[in-house]
Amino acid sequence: MSLDYLNLEIPENFNEYCLIFKNNHSKIYANLMPKCGTMYVRQAMYNSGIWKTNHLQPGTDSFLVRKNNHPGVSILLSQEQEDFANKSEMRVDQIKGLIDKGHLCPTEGPILRGDHYICSDLNGPSSVISDSGVARAWNRDQTKIFKKRLFWFSVLRNPFNLLVTYFTFGWPWNRNSNQKIFSSFDYFIESYCDLDYKWPVANNKNFLFFPIFDNKDNCRCPILFRLEFIDFCLEALSLQFGYKFIKPELTKSSRPPGSSIDKWKSYYSEKLFDLVSKKCKRELLAFGYDFDGIKKNDKRKIIDSSNIKYSIKEDKLSILPYRRELIFKSLEGFHE
Repeated sequence: MSLDYLNLEIPENFNEYCLIFKNNHSKIYANLMPKCGTMYVRQAMYNSGIWKTNHLQPGTDSFLVRKNNHPGVSILLSQEQEDFANKSEMRVDQIKGLIDKGHLCPTEGPILRGDHYICSDLNGPSSVISDSGVARAWNRDQTKIFKKRLFWFSVLRNPFNLLVTYFTFGWPWNRNSNQKIFSSFDYFIESYCDLDYKWPVANNKNFLFFPIFDNKDNCRCPILFRLEFIDFCLEALSLQFGYKFIKPELTKSSRPPGSSIDKWKSYYSEKLFDLVSKKCKRELLAFGYDFDGIKKNDKRKIIDSSNIKYSIKEDKLSILPYRRELIFKSLEGFHE
């Protein structure tokens, strides 16, 4: 199997694939996974003009959870829950859904955060996200969103780095609850890697990047940007659609204040390194990462992942021989 595609920063089919959607940027959708640059990407897409909706401003999602503003909603939240829900702009129906599913006690306990974040231009096919015409929403089941022929992209991050960010910044629970439930990073990693530990989002424990796959094992977000080169990736996307990339101002970061880029490495002992190396060996293999970052023989900054298949139901990963035409086949069978 030829590995020449690993030497290309941008896939050779990227321009051709973008051309399919070039006359309708409202069909550009991001399926962003937790702690993989969600806020930065949203702001960059707005700044550059690709999306006309400022996702960081109030009013671009459904109603926030404010008890006084929703007299028709019968829901009681603890102050911590209400503060978090308002800060993260979680919708009333999402809160009620978590309670109904047993993920959240109505009056106490931590809030379980979403699996992945869908966002687009407000003028896009809103039914992909919801029936209310919102431009963004946290989702729990990604297989329901892959209904239409759209330009889907997502963002990847080094699994070792990502797990540190889960712990320090809060996922799957919000930050305060996360660090109460897991008293230390050691305990957090040991729990995540323990086959018998009941992780609150089982699919995430099986495979970190499961939200980019559908229920037929296909990668439905075939364009993947490396967070390590996110400005390069977003600029390439902007240029393809006739826009000038405008770098966002500093947004809130999951990196601990005053820390260097590689500060996260200090969280790992040899024991934790071994645990994650074994637990996430498939993610590391599929997307070209190791503890030091991106593997030296992998030059990709934008990844065409159409040759990667993952069965959520069976927890099985397959990497097919890379062929440039596979990405176009991923659009077959989906209506406009």
